Amino acid sequence: MNPSTVIVVGYERSYLDQFFGDVEQAGTIANAYGLRNEEFGQAIWICRHPRLPLDQAWPRLKVLD
Repeated sequence: MNPSTVIVVGYERSYLDQFFGDVEQAGTIANAYGLRNEEFGQAIWICRHPRLPLDQAWPRLKVLD
């Protein structure tokens, strides 16, 4: 499977532009309790039209921390 659209959190748009032809901010992470964890305030991106197959881009995009 090679998706044409992905949702990304925690990156700058300028970095995502290297990998996708269309990067659109869909929102910002918030919560009803105002907890300021590491995700609070992060942009939520909808990324379309990958510039290369995602299995090739994945090693540079994945962050599991």
